[in-house]
Amino acid sequence: GTFQEVEGSPSCTPCASPLTTMYRSSTSANDCVCPSGTYSMEASSDCFPCPDGLSCDAENTTAAAIPSSGRRLSTSWPFPSAKPGYMTLVGEGLKVYKCKDESWCPGGAPGSCAENRDISVIGCSKCEADKYTSDDGSCHTCEKHAVAVLVVTSGIIALLVLAMFGWIVNRNQLNQSNAMLMVVISLGLTVTAIQTIGVFTNISVTWEEPLISLFKVLALVSFDLQLLKVECLVGQHSVRNLVIRQLIAPSAACYIAGIVLFKKRFFDPGLDLRIQVMNSVGAIFQMFFVAIFLSALTPLICYKHPNNLGYSMSSDPSVLCNEEGEHLSLVMVSITAVVTIILPYLATACMATVRYRSVMGNSVLSHKHLQMYRYLFFR
Repeated sequence: GTFQEVEGSPSCTPCASPLTTMYRSSTSANDCVCPSGTYSMEASSDCFPCPDGLSCDAENTTAAAIPSSGRRLSTSWPFPSAKPGYMTLVGEGLKVYKCKDESWCPGGAPGSCAENRDISVIGCSKCEADKYTSDDGSCHTCEKHAVAVLVVTSGIIALLVLAMFGWIVNRNQLNQSNAMLMVVISLGLTVTAIQTIGVFTNISVTWEEPLISLFKVLALVSFDLQLLKVECLVGQHSVRNLVIRQLIAPSAACYIAGIVLFKKRFFDPGLDLRIQVMNSVGAIFQMFFVAIFLSALTPLICYKHPNNLGYSMSSDPSVLCNEEGEHLSLVMVSITAVVTIILPYLATACMATVRYRSVMGNSVLSHKHLQMYRYLFFR
Protein backbone atom coordinates (compact mmCIF):
# COMPACT_ATOMS: atom_id res chain seq x y z
CA GLY A 1 0.00 0.00 0.00
CA THR A 2 3.04 2.29 -0.22
CA PHE A 3 5.66 3.37 -2.78
CA GLN A 4 9.04 5.14 -2.79
CA GLU A 5 9.76 7.53 -5.63
CA VAL A 6 13.27 8.50 -4.43
CA GLU A 7 15.65 5.58 -4.17
CA GLY A 8 17.24 5.30 -0.73
CA SER A 9 14.61 7.49 0.93
CA PRO A 10 14.09 6.50 4.60
CA SER A 11 10.28 6.57 4.28
CA CYS A 12 7.58 5.36 1.91
CA THR A 13 4.60 7.31 0.64
CA PRO A 14 1.22 5.67 1.24
CA CYS A 15 -1.24 5.33 -1.62
CA ALA A 16 -4.38 7.41 -1.49
CA SER A 17 -7.19 5.52 0.28
CA PRO A 18 -8.43 2.94 -0.63
CA LEU A 19 -5.69 2.25 -3.21
CA THR A 20 -3.00 -0.33 -2.64
CA THR A 21 -0.01 -1.74 -4.50
CA MET A 22 0.19 -5.14 -6.13
CA TYR A 23 3.76 -5.89 -5.06
CA ARG A 24 6.58 -4.64 -2.83
CA SER A 25 9.24 -2.13 -3.88
CA SER A 26 6.78 0.03 -5.79
CA THR A 27 8.43 3.22 -7.01
CA SER A 28 5.58 5.33 -8.36
CA ALA A 29 2.09 6.52 -7.54
CA ASN A 30 1.08 4.89 -10.80
CA ASP A 31 1.63 1.55 -9.06
CA CYS A 32 -1.31 2.28 -6.75
CA VAL A 33 -4.37 0.32 -7.84
CA CYS A 34 -7.81 -0.57 -6.51
CA PRO A 35 -7.77 -3.41 -3.94
CA SER A 36 -9.59 -6.69 -4.37
CA GLY A 37 -13.34 -6.42 -3.90
CA THR A 38 -13.43 -3.14 -5.81
CA TYR A 39 -13.04 -1.98 -9.41
CA SER A 40 -12.16 1.22 -11.25
CA MET A 41 -13.56 2.86 -14.33
CA GLU A 42 -11.52 3.87 -17.36
CA ALA A 43 -9.34 6.96 -16.85
CA SER A 44 -10.30 7.15 -13.19
CA SER A 45 -8.47 6.35 -9.97
CA ASP A 46 -11.69 6.09 -7.98
CA CYS A 47 -12.53 2.65 -6.63
CA PHE A 48 -16.11 1.37 -6.50
CA PRO A 49 -17.44 -1.58 -4.49
CA CYS A 50 -17.92 -4.68 -6.60
CA PRO A 51 -21.64 -5.04 -7.43
CA ASP A 52 -23.53 -8.01 -5.99
CA GLY A 53 -23.28 -10.97 -8.33
CA LEU A 54 -19.90 -9.90 -9.76
CA SER A 55 -16.44 -11.06 -8.74
CA CYS A 56 -13.62 -8.52 -8.34
CA ASP A 57 -11.20 -10.78 -6.49
CA ALA A 58 -8.06 -9.57 -8.25
CA GLU A 59 -6.34 -6.28 -7.51
CA ASN A 60 -6.39 -3.64 -10.27
CA THR A 61 -9.77 -4.86 -11.52
CA THR A 62 -11.09 -2.38 -14.06
CA ALA A 63 -14.33 -2.05 -15.98
CA ALA A 64 -12.30 -0.81 -18.95
CA ALA A 65 -11.18 -4.40 -19.58
CA ILE A 66 -14.71 -5.86 -19.77
CA PRO A 67 -15.14 -7.63 -23.13
CA SER A 68 -17.50 -5.74 -25.42
CA SER A 69 -19.16 -7.43 -28.40
CA GLY A 70 -16.82 -10.37 -27.93
CA ARG A 71 -13.70 -8.15 -28.09
CA ARG A 72 -11.38 -7.80 -25.10
CA LEU A 73 -10.21 -4.17 -24.66
CA SER A 74 -7.27 -5.19 -22.53
CA THR A 75 -5.52 -8.53 -22.33
CA SER A 76 -3.63 -7.80 -19.10
CA TRP A 77 -6.10 -6.21 -16.66
CA PRO A 78 -8.69 -8.26 -14.77
CA PHE A 79 -12.31 -7.19 -15.10
CA PRO A 80 -15.47 -7.65 -13.00
CA SER A 81 -16.91 -11.03 -13.99
CA ALA A 82 -20.21 -12.69 -13.16
CA LYS A 83 -20.33 -15.26 -10.37
CA PRO A 84 -21.92 -18.68 -11.03
CA GLY A 85 -25.69 -18.27 -11.01
CA TYR A 86 -25.47 -14.74 -12.42
CA MET A 87 -24.92 -13.29 -15.88
CA THR A 88 -24.32 -10.03 -17.69
CA LEU A 89 -25.32 -9.16 -21.23
CA VAL A 90 -22.73 -8.30 -23.87
CA GLY A 91 -22.19 -4.54 -23.81
CA GLU A 92 -23.65 -4.23 -20.29
CA GLY A 93 -20.92 -5.80 -18.17
CA LEU A 94 -21.88 -4.05 -14.93
CA LYS A 95 -25.60 -4.88 -15.04
CA VAL A 96 -25.96 -8.16 -13.18
CA TYR A 97 -28.95 -10.47 -13.61
CA LYS A 98 -29.73 -13.39 -11.33
CA CYS A 99 -30.45 -16.66 -13.12
CA LYS A 100 -33.44 -18.71 -12.05
CA ASP A 101 -31.44 -21.92 -12.48
CA GLU A 102 -27.76 -21.72 -11.56
CA SER A 103 -26.89 -24.39 -14.13
CA TRP A 104 -27.89 -21.96 -16.89
CA CYS A 105 -25.23 -19.43 -15.90
CA PRO A 106 -21.66 -20.64 -15.29
CA GLY A 107 -20.44 -17.07 -14.67
CA GLY A 108 -17.57 -15.24 -16.33
CA ALA A 109 -17.45 -12.64 -19.09
CA PRO A 110 -20.58 -10.94 -20.45
CA GLY A 111 -22.74 -13.32 -22.47
CA SER A 112 -21.51 -16.43 -20.65
CA CYS A 113 -24.34 -18.99 -20.68
CA ALA A 114 -24.54 -22.76 -20.59
CA GLU A 115 -24.21 -24.60 -23.87
CA ASN A 116 -26.96 -23.92 -26.43
CA ARG A 117 -28.54 -21.17 -24.32
CA ASP A 118 -29.36 -17.79 -25.84
CA ILE A 119 -26.77 -15.27 -24.60
CA SER A 120 -28.90 -12.31 -25.68
CA VAL A 121 -31.73 -12.87 -23.16
CA ILE A 122 -31.75 -12.01 -19.46
CA GLY A 123 -30.72 -14.85 -17.17
CA CYS A 124 -29.79 -17.18 -20.06
CA SER A 125 -33.42 -18.25 -19.62
CA LYS A 126 -34.14 -19.42 -23.16
CA CYS A 127 -32.57 -21.97 -25.43
CA GLU A 128 -31.30 -21.00 -28.84
CA ALA A 129 -33.63 -21.30 -31.83
CA ASP A 130 -34.83 -24.84 -32.63
CA LYS A 131 -33.78 -26.13 -29.23
CA TYR A 132 -35.77 -27.07 -26.13
CA THR A 133 -35.16 -27.26 -22.39
CA SER A 134 -34.85 -30.82 -21.09
CA ASP A 135 -35.72 -32.05 -17.60
CA ASP A 136 -32.22 -31.34 -16.29
CA GLY A 137 -32.25 -27.74 -17.57
CA SER A 138 -29.91 -28.31 -20.52
CA CYS A 139 -30.82 -27.40 -24.10
CA HIS A 140 -31.06 -29.96 -26.88
CA THR A 141 -31.85 -29.84 -30.56
CA CYS A 142 -35.54 -30.20 -31.39
CA GLU A 143 -36.78 -33.27 -33.20
CA LYS A 144 -40.01 -31.74 -34.42
CA HIS A 145 -41.52 -35.00 -35.69
CA ALA A 146 -41.01 -36.73 -32.35
CA VAL A 147 -42.34 -33.68 -30.48
CA ALA A 148 -45.41 -33.54 -32.71
CA VAL A 149 -46.11 -37.22 -32.00
CA LEU A 150 -45.70 -36.60 -28.26
CA VAL A 151 -48.04 -33.59 -28.29
CA VAL A 152 -50.71 -35.35 -30.37
CA THR A 153 -50.54 -38.49 -28.24
CA SER A 154 -50.81 -36.46 -25.04
CA GLY A 155 -53.73 -34.52 -26.51
CA ILE A 156 -55.61 -37.70 -27.41
CA ILE A 157 -55.05 -39.12 -23.92
CA ALA A 158 -56.26 -35.85 -22.37
CA LEU A 159 -59.42 -35.90 -24.50
CA LEU A 160 -60.17 -39.49 -23.53
CA VAL A 161 -59.63 -38.70 -19.85
CA LEU A 162 -61.92 -35.67 -20.10
CA ALA A 163 -64.64 -37.73 -21.78
CA MET A 164 -64.41 -40.39 -19.06
CA PHE A 165 -64.39 -37.68 -16.40
CA GLY A 166 -67.55 -36.13 -17.85
CA TRP A 167 -69.26 -39.51 -17.76
CA ILE A 168 -68.23 -40.19 -14.16
CA VAL A 169 -69.28 -36.84 -12.68
CA ASN A 170 -72.73 -37.04 -14.28
CA ARG A 171 -73.56 -40.53 -13.07
CA ASN A 172 -76.32 -40.86 -10.51
CA GLN A 173 -74.58 -40.64 -7.16
CA LEU A 174 -77.12 -42.95 -5.51
CA ASN A 175 -76.51 -45.71 -8.06
CA GLN A 176 -72.75 -45.74 -7.60
CA SER A 177 -71.08 -48.24 -5.31
CA ASN A 178 -69.12 -47.06 -2.33
CA ALA A 179 -65.92 -48.20 -4.01
CA MET A 180 -66.59 -46.02 -7.08
CA LEU A 181 -67.41 -43.02 -4.90
CA MET A 182 -64.18 -43.48 -2.98
CA VAL A 183 -62.20 -43.67 -6.25
CA VAL A 184 -63.74 -40.44 -7.56
CA ILE A 185 -63.23 -38.61 -4.26
CA SER A 186 -59.65 -39.85 -3.95
CA LEU A 187 -58.89 -38.82 -7.53
CA GLY A 188 -60.18 -35.31 -6.91
CA LEU A 189 -58.18 -34.95 -3.69
CA THR A 190 -55.05 -36.29 -5.38
CA VAL A 191 -55.22 -33.82 -8.27
CA THR A 192 -55.82 -30.93 -5.86
CA ALA A 193 -52.90 -32.04 -3.69
CA ILE A 194 -50.63 -32.27 -6.75
CA GLN A 195 -51.51 -28.72 -7.78
CA THR A 196 -50.96 -27.46 -4.24
CA ILE A 197 -47.50 -29.03 -4.16
CA GLY A 198 -46.81 -27.30 -7.47
CA VAL A 199 -47.31 -23.95 -5.74
CA PHE A 200 -44.00 -24.46 -3.95
CA THR A 201 -42.11 -24.29 -7.26
CA ASN A 202 -42.80 -20.54 -7.29
CA ILE A 203 -41.02 -20.03 -3.95
CA SER A 204 -37.41 -18.81 -4.18
CA VAL A 205 -35.97 -21.86 -2.44
CA THR A 206 -33.21 -24.18 -3.64
CA TRP A 207 -34.86 -27.58 -3.72
CA GLU A 208 -33.05 -30.91 -3.64
CA GLU A 209 -33.81 -34.30 -5.13
CA PRO A 210 -36.22 -36.01 -5.25
CA LEU A 211 -38.36 -32.87 -4.98
CA ILE A 212 -36.78 -31.32 -8.09
CA SER A 213 -37.80 -34.27 -10.26
CA LEU A 214 -41.23 -34.42 -8.61
CA PHE A 215 -41.93 -30.74 -9.34
CA LYS A 216 -40.95 -31.18 -12.99
CA VAL A 217 -43.41 -34.04 -13.45
CA LEU A 218 -46.18 -32.17 -11.63
CA ALA A 219 -45.65 -29.11 -13.82
CA LEU A 220 -47.87 -30.66 -16.51
CA VAL A 221 -50.84 -30.72 -14.13
CA SER A 222 -50.28 -26.98 -13.63
CA PHE A 223 -50.61 -26.37 -17.39
CA ASP A 224 -46.85 -25.91 -17.84
CA LEU A 225 -46.39 -27.32 -21.34
CA GLN A 226 -42.58 -27.25 -21.26
CA LEU A 227 -42.63 -30.95 -20.37
CA LEU A 228 -44.15 -31.61 -23.81
CA LYS A 229 -41.41 -29.54 -25.55
CA VAL A 230 -44.04 -27.37 -27.22
CA GLU A 231 -41.47 -24.60 -27.81
CA CYS A 232 -40.19 -26.76 -30.67
CA LEU A 233 -43.56 -26.30 -32.41
CA VAL A 234 -44.80 -22.85 -31.37
CA GLY A 235 -41.51 -21.12 -30.53
CA GLN A 236 -40.58 -19.25 -27.35
CA HIS A 237 -42.81 -16.19 -27.73
CA SER A 238 -43.85 -15.34 -24.17
CA VAL A 239 -47.22 -13.71 -24.90
CA ARG A 240 -48.33 -16.39 -27.34
CA ASN A 241 -47.37 -19.20 -24.98
CA LEU A 242 -49.27 -17.59 -22.09
CA VAL A 243 -52.37 -17.21 -24.27
CA ILE A 244 -52.17 -20.90 -25.15
CA ARG A 245 -52.01 -21.81 -21.44
CA GLN A 246 -55.06 -19.67 -20.67
CA LEU A 247 -57.05 -21.31 -23.46
CA ILE A 248 -56.59 -24.84 -22.08
CA ALA A 249 -59.37 -24.63 -19.46
CA PRO A 250 -61.98 -22.97 -21.75
CA SER A 251 -61.13 -25.45 -24.52
CA ALA A 252 -61.67 -28.34 -22.10
CA ALA A 253 -65.04 -26.83 -21.10
CA CYS A 254 -66.11 -26.54 -24.75
CA TYR A 255 -65.02 -30.11 -25.42
CA ILE A 256 -67.03 -31.41 -22.47
CA ALA A 257 -70.07 -29.43 -23.66
CA GLY A 258 -69.65 -31.02 -27.09
CA ILE A 259 -69.48 -34.50 -25.55
CA VAL A 260 -72.70 -33.88 -23.60
CA LEU A 261 -74.43 -32.51 -26.71
CA PHE A 262 -73.33 -35.58 -28.68
CA LYS A 263 -74.68 -37.83 -25.94
CA LYS A 264 -78.04 -36.04 -25.97
CA ARG A 265 -78.28 -36.07 -29.77
CA PHE A 266 -77.53 -39.75 -30.32
CA PHE A 267 -77.98 -41.65 -27.05
CA ASP A 268 -80.20 -39.86 -24.55
CA PRO A 269 -82.67 -37.33 -26.02
CA GLY A 270 -84.24 -36.75 -22.60
CA LEU A 271 -80.97 -35.61 -21.09
CA ASP A 272 -81.02 -32.12 -19.55
CA LEU A 273 -78.19 -30.45 -21.47
CA ARG A 274 -77.87 -27.42 -19.17
CA ILE A 275 -77.63 -29.48 -16.01
CA GLN A 276 -74.97 -31.87 -17.28
CA VAL A 277 -72.86 -29.18 -18.97
CA MET A 278 -72.86 -27.00 -15.84
CA ASN A 279 -72.00 -29.92 -13.59
CA SER A 280 -69.25 -31.25 -15.88
CA VAL A 281 -67.60 -27.88 -16.51
CA GLY A 282 -67.91 -26.92 -12.85
CA ALA A 283 -66.30 -30.17 -11.74
CA ILE A 284 -63.36 -29.63 -14.10
CA PHE A 285 -62.81 -26.07 -12.92
CA GLN A 286 -63.12 -27.13 -9.31
CA MET A 287 -60.56 -29.93 -9.70
CA PHE A 288 -58.03 -27.78 -11.58
CA PHE A 289 -58.79 -24.44 -9.99
CA VAL A 290 -55.37 -24.07 -8.35
CA ALA A 291 -53.62 -24.66 -11.69
CA ILE A 292 -55.99 -22.33 -13.57
CA PHE A 293 -55.53 -19.60 -10.97
CA LEU A 294 -51.73 -19.85 -10.82
CA SER A 295 -51.48 -20.02 -14.61
CA ALA A 296 -53.39 -16.75 -14.91
CA LEU A 297 -51.19 -15.05 -12.31
CA THR A 298 -47.79 -16.07 -13.70
CA PRO A 299 -46.97 -12.57 -15.03
CA LEU A 300 -47.37 -11.21 -11.49
CA ILE A 301 -44.94 -13.67 -9.84
CA CYS A 302 -41.46 -12.15 -10.07
CA TYR A 303 -38.07 -12.48 -8.42
CA LYS A 304 -35.55 -9.73 -7.69
CA HIS A 305 -32.24 -9.05 -9.44
CA PRO A 306 -29.29 -7.69 -7.43
CA ASN A 307 -28.25 -4.03 -7.24
CA ASN A 308 -31.83 -2.74 -7.67
CA LEU A 309 -31.81 -3.77 -11.31
CA GLY A 310 -35.48 -4.73 -11.22
CA TYR A 311 -37.45 -7.96 -11.27
CA SER A 312 -37.93 -10.83 -13.72
CA MET A 313 -40.93 -13.08 -14.18
CA SER A 314 -40.35 -16.35 -12.35
CA SER A 315 -41.89 -18.33 -15.21
CA ASP A 316 -39.98 -16.41 -17.91
CA PRO A 317 -36.89 -14.56 -16.56
CA SER A 318 -36.22 -13.00 -19.96
CA VAL A 319 -39.14 -10.63 -19.25
CA LEU A 320 -38.53 -7.79 -16.80
CA CYS A 321 -41.52 -7.05 -14.58
CA ASN A 322 -43.16 -3.63 -14.28
CA GLU A 323 -41.90 -2.49 -17.65
CA GLU A 324 -43.84 -1.51 -20.74
CA GLY A 325 -43.81 -3.79 -23.72
CA GLU A 326 -43.85 -7.56 -23.33
CA HIS A 327 -44.64 -7.63 -19.61
CA LEU A 328 -47.51 -5.18 -20.04
CA SER A 329 -48.97 -7.45 -22.74
CA LEU A 330 -48.60 -10.46 -20.42
CA VAL A 331 -50.35 -8.61 -17.59
CA MET A 332 -53.22 -7.75 -19.94
CA VAL A 333 -53.56 -11.44 -20.85
CA SER A 334 -53.54 -12.26 -17.13
CA ILE A 335 -56.26 -9.73 -16.34
CA THR A 336 -58.36 -10.98 -19.25
CA ALA A 337 -58.05 -14.57 -18.00
CA VAL A 338 -59.06 -13.58 -14.47
CA VAL A 339 -62.08 -11.58 -15.67
CA THR A 340 -63.34 -14.08 -18.26
CA ILE A 341 -62.42 -17.42 -16.68
CA ILE A 342 -61.77 -17.26 -12.95
CA LEU A 343 -64.29 -14.64 -11.80
CA PRO A 344 -67.26 -16.19 -13.68
CA TYR A 345 -66.54 -19.55 -12.06
CA LEU A 346 -66.29 -18.01 -8.58
CA ALA A 347 -69.44 -15.94 -9.17
CA THR A 348 -71.35 -19.04 -10.27
CA ALA A 349 -70.20 -20.99 -7.20
CA CYS A 350 -71.18 -18.12 -4.89
CA MET A 351 -74.59 -17.73 -6.54
CA ALA A 352 -75.30 -21.47 -6.27
CA THR A 353 -74.34 -21.45 -2.60
CA VAL A 354 -76.45 -18.36 -1.80
CA ARG A 355 -79.51 -19.77 -3.61
CA TYR A 356 -79.17 -23.17 -1.94
CA ARG A 357 -81.45 -22.38 1.02
CA SER A 358 -84.10 -20.54 -1.04
CA VAL A 359 -84.62 -23.39 -3.53
CA MET A 360 -84.79 -26.13 -0.94
CA GLY A 361 -88.49 -25.40 -0.32
CA ASN A 362 -89.38 -26.30 -3.92
CA SER A 363 -88.87 -29.98 -4.72
CA VAL A 364 -88.55 -29.43 -8.48
CA LEU A 365 -86.15 -26.49 -8.20
CA SER A 366 -84.13 -28.12 -5.45
CA HIS A 367 -83.67 -31.28 -7.52
CA LYS A 368 -82.45 -29.34 -10.57
CA HIS A 369 -80.28 -27.08 -8.45
CA LEU A 370 -78.58 -29.97 -6.71
CA GLN A 371 -78.05 -31.83 -9.98
CA MET A 372 -76.63 -28.76 -11.72
CA TYR A 373 -74.24 -27.92 -8.89
CA ARG A 374 -73.59 -31.37 -7.49
CA TYR A 375 -69.84 -30.72 -7.84
CA LEU A 376 -70.29 -28.20 -5.00
CA PHE A 377 -72.73 -30.04 -2.71
CA PHE A 378 -71.97 -33.77 -3.24
CA ARG A 379 -68.37 -33.98 -2.05
